[in-house]
Amino acid sequence: MTEFKLTDITPNLTDEDAQQQILSWLHRNPNKQIFSIDEVIGDYLLKNKPPNLETQSGFYKPVTCETVTGSEPFYDAIWYLCSRSILRPYPIREQNELQFPKNFSAKFVITQYGRSWLEKFDTNNCTPSEYGRFSQLLSSRVYLFGDGYNSRSQEAIGCYRSHNYFSCCVMCGSAYESVLLALAIKKKGNEDEILTMYSASQGRSRVENYLIGQKNQFIQKEFRKYTDLLKYWRDDASHGAASSIQEEEAYTSLILLLRFVQFAEKNFAELTSP
Repeated sequence: MTEFKLTDITPNLTDEDAQQQILSWLHRNPNKQIFSIDEVIGDYLLKNKPPNLETQSGFYKPVTCETVTGSEPFYDAIWYLCSRSILRPYPIREQNELQFPKNFSAKFVITQYGRSWLEKFDTNNCTPSEYGRFSQLLSSRVYLFGDGYNSRSQEAIGCYRSHNYFSCCVMCGSAYESVLLALAIKKKGNEDEILTMYSASQGRSRVENYLIGQKNQFIQKEFRKYTDLLKYWRDDASHGAASSIQEEEAYTSLILLLRFVQFAEKNFAELTSP
């Protein structure tokens, strides 16, 4: 009999990879009320099993999925999803459910909030929950938009992970403004003039108009498609009046920020040309 384990296919599995597999499994099994992490790992192993593994040695050997070796990233991911109130541990019924690497539980239940969360967000794409990967996508543009943009975009991700959704929206809007300033300074060639314009009354709007006011309709439309909500939620979150901003707005702000910096990178030459 051949044992097939995680380290045979993914020796460098991260907790983000594991989280993606867990969420994918939950999407494919929407009627599952209680599940064990062993089920998720077993499913992942079977999906990635090399063809003809049973006969590779020249003899037929049945294959079993060994779900303990290398499974720590799955338990790290499960703990994170529990901390987000998406999952909760199922009451322990057997003593072996506390054995390594399970430690706190082997079975889990999707919370009511978790079901709503899973319905809204597509796990086929990188999400802000995948903090390292999403963080890298944003920080990879620091060479274009500078340290001010980088610090604010990373702070936005940190706020989202700690459930500070108002702060997340403020930081997303601030990161956008850092990109706006970087583009305008590059176009003008004079940092002091742009900062003076920005500091004046209606400064953000004046810098935006300088940057895209004379550009073609496509550039203007795409620019505003990504930035209008960023600015709205940034202003709404930073004011003292009551606001309806919750996780969905913060999530959307982060996605819009990523889409905007990708747009700005793709059209950098056009945006910064005189």
